[in-house]
Amino acid sequence: MTSSIETATVPWFPGRATTTRLLETVTEQWWGFRPNLLPHIVEEKGSLSVLLWTLRTMPRYERIREHWGPVRLHLIATTISILDRCAYCTHGHAMALQLHYLLRFDHLFPLDEATISGLRANDDFTIITALELVLIGLDLESEVALLHRTAELRDGATPHSADDHRICQLIEMLGFLGSCATRSNVAIDEAHDPINENTAIRRRYADLRAAEG
Repeated sequence: MTSSIETATVPWFPGRATTTRLLETVTEQWWGFRPNLLPHIVEEKGSLSVLLWTLRTMPRYERIREHWGPVRLHLIATTISILDRCAYCTHGHAMALQLHYLLRFDHLFPLDEATISGLRANDDFTIITALELVLIGLDLESEVALLHRTAELRDGATPHSADDHRICQLIEMLGFLGSCATRSNVAIDEAHDPINENTAIRRRYADLRAAEG
């Protein structure tokens, strides 16, 4: 349906294979790899829809990243992905959180990415409580209120503050991506962030995790 509409209204628009290659090339330059989700989302949503969505969404995402910093961004993105029960997005943002946390604080985040992903099996209250306890243990109580607000906004609370609207934008973005990833059972890949290109921090992270046993 989407493909026929695209052809009828924008006959010069690139096809799905071309759109997928374009998005893969851009993302590879940014993150250092080609995300497994891209072919699936272009196939499901269509070239025009995906490109327009990308052009609208990514500048907002980058503004949130610049305002919050990468640790808070990926903490909230990981939380949303867990609540959405999306294995793909949870892993991608949890890995980015791991690397940025190590880079900023010079020690490991207490939960590894597999443990974080495993939280998806719990109810929402248990998920938020588990993450809250971790943040309190790290002296990151300032993030706890944002964690709870994320759950409230995802459940339909009315946004008021600027941070509320940032969270809502992430909820919309990850809902769009995560629903496709879950339906298509997309395999997890790497950290969904430019830090994935930092081979030194990736190697250090892997070594520290391995040393844990």
